[in-house]
Amino acid sequence: MKLEQVRDLMSVRVADKLGKPKGWMVDKKNINARRAGAEGLVIGCVAGHGGEVFWVSHGGGEIAVYTSDELEPI
Repeated sequence: MKLEQVRDLMSVRVADKLGKPKGWMVDKKNINARRAGAEGLVIGCVAGHGGEVFWVSHGGGEIAVYTSDELEPI
């Protein structure tokens, strides 16, 4: 999805193939929580990292980070 289309509290599906999170300055637990094909809710954005990364809650307290091109609206 295009960067400008991503909004807080948007329900999303994660792409089946994920890119590599090189250079992202986020906690390793949030990188390790990345799951291809998962559904979640966008809860925030962090600028930088060679582009914005979005915080996505997968429920149960699990929060992962993705780029906009790894997300699709549902």
